[in-house]
Amino acid sequence: MNDNKYFDVPFWQFYNPDFFGHDIYIEEFGYGICSPGWIFSETRRNYLLQIVFDGIAHVTVGNEKAFPVSKGYAFCLPPNVPHSYLADYNEPTTRAWISWSGEFATQIAKQLNTLSNPHCLKVNNLDMVVEQFHELFNARSRSSEATTIIYSCFYKILANCMSPINSSAKMQTKDSLLFDDIIHYVDTNIMNQLSVSDIANLFGYDASSIYRKFKQHTGHSLKEYIQHRRIALAMGLICETDLSIDEIATRCGYNDKASLNMLFLRKKNISLSQYVNEHRNIK
Repeated sequence: MNDNKYFDVPFWQFYNPDFFGHDIYIEEFGYGICSPGWIFSETRRNYLLQIVFDGIAHVTVGNEKAFPVSKGYAFCLPPNVPHSYLADYNEPTTRAWISWSGEFATQIAKQLNTLSNPHCLKVNNLDMVVEQFHELFNARSRSSEATTIIYSCFYKILANCMSPINSSAKMQTKDSLLFDDIIHYVDTNIMNQLSVSDIANLFGYDASSIYRKFKQHTGHSLKEYIQHRRIALAMGLICETDLSIDEIATRCGYNDKASLNMLFLRKKNISLSQYVNEHRNIK
């Protein structure tokens, strides 16, 4: 294998500190040439897409049987599940990766063009994906347009790993229309008291049915979605306005900032005051 086929370095990695919002956050991307038998195991808190440029990777997810991923294919690893990948001894792997998290991370992962194995997928145009990682390599310079380049490359890479859209896929089902209506209701009433049972009654369902349908459609429960929207709104208001924390709590549907603080501690592992100190009026 020619080590210089794709990049002039055998390994590079970049942790992205910048983001546009809280719906999708590109956390990390990189590239590496593996030695024969190289193995790596971890449990991540985000989604990870690895594209095989050359060679073969043997991937294990959870307790499932290992499966091979060869050149022109990729594998998507879910959060909070132990996994490992082993570089083939005869055809060691050259690969690149990109990871993401955020409110809509699961929906993006569901659109990937997975094969019979739910973690393995076909890359439509490997050369184009390689180009995007060259762009990402250069975006590590932290230039003024770097954040835009990073997110642009991310979506182009995803587009090369997604299923073609056919006419039947464009038709919205009854459940997807219900999902859209619930999302709109939550987003427009986020500053009000919202309970799952009240929302279920409003749309003519019991709470357990709404839980099941919402979880199946989004990967999150409706309660989790409401919390995601509230914390995203709070983070945006903290970073982009000079509103008092009490006012921000009210706009997020809480009677006091103590409740908002508990949400930050549970979901972000950081106190509200810490987040304010680290992000307010940062230019």
